[in-house]
Order: sequence, then C-alpha cells, then structure tokens
Amino acid sequence: MIAAITPPLPNTNPRNLDIARFAQGQQSISGEEPLANLARLYQETLGPDLKNASPSEVEPVISWSIAGRTAQVAGAAGVKEIWVDLTASTVVSMTCQRCLGPVDESLTLARRYRFVASESIAAEMDATNDEFDVLVSSKRFDFMEVIEDELLMTLPMSSKHEVCPSTTTALKKVVEAAPVAQEPKRNPFAALAQLKKAD
Repeated sequence: MIAAITPPLPNTNPRNLDIARFAQGQQSISGEEPLANLARLYQETLGPDLKNASPSEVEPVISWSIAGRTAQVAGAAGVKEIWVDLTASTVVSMTCQRCLGPVDESLTLARRYRFVASESIAAEMDATNDEFDVLVSSKRFDFMEVIEDELLMTLPMSSKHEVCPSTTTALKKVVEAAPVAQEPKRNPFAALAQLKKAD
C-alpha cells in the first residue's frame, strides 16, 4: 500500500512566509526576536547604549504571534479571502524629555490584515476601508518587517517619566544637605542679669 503524501506545511519562518498556504492551512506561529535585529526600531531607542542605559539591563526582545485564516467571499463559491492576525509586544528604552535619562516604554499591538493579489486591489480597498490593513500576498513575505513598521508607529512622540528619578534624587540631596534649624543657645549670664533686675 502506498502511503498518501501530505503536502508540506508552509514555511514557518516569519521572514519568509508563503502567505496563501499559511492562511489556507490555518497555521499559527509565535516567537521572540531580539530588538537589535530590527535596525530601524533599534536606532529609535537608546540604540548601542541600550544595555548600559536600561534600568533592567536586559537585552530587550519582541514577543510576536501570527495566525492565518480564510473566509468565504460572499457570492463567489470556492473563493476565499486570506487573512492574517498579528500581535506583538516589547519594552524599549527611550530618552526622557525632562531629565534626559532612560525611560522604559511598553509597546503593544494587535492588527489584522487582508491579503490580496495586487497593489492596485490593495490601494482600492485601502481607500474605502479603515477597519483593517490590506497587503499584497507573496510566497516570500517578511512579517518581521511589518512588525517593525507597526512598532515604529506605536512609539510615543515624547517619552517622559511620571516622576523623573534624577529629579527625585536631586530633591532628596537638597533636603539632606539643608541645615537643621536649631534653637538659639541660652546665655546663663543673661538669665542672671534678669534676676538682678527683678531684685
């Protein structure tokens, strides 16, 4: 008896996904990517000084998850829409605009994408839709590039501590250095003079 040949699963490398096969197979993958591997995002943070500046002193990573699915196109038998859902999160170290020290910023995102056959279709759908993003399907799609783009767009315009550590430290030093108010010393001879006046 000849065993049935099962088609190989789509490539599970997020930098090289066959989008159609990935979605049709209802596949999902997840993992972690060092922040240093995403050069554009890395340069927007404290970059090469990240280890020394970060309060945790731990090389940050991006946690991500990608899930593919399909949906029946209304009125078109046998034709299916291709969808991919993405979630990602990380903590990056930025520069506080008040004290210029490092401040950790949490970045999270959840997106859904409809994949289509061409740029023209994508442009047309984008113009009439604001509920999801439309991308062009590919057999070698780099989803890490999409994750980097999305995280770049979630970066805060201005990073600030709620209470700057350096400001708190400086105030503490001022308080500690301030002289303690003391009562003036009493002059025993002045007290004796008062007694003499009373006599």
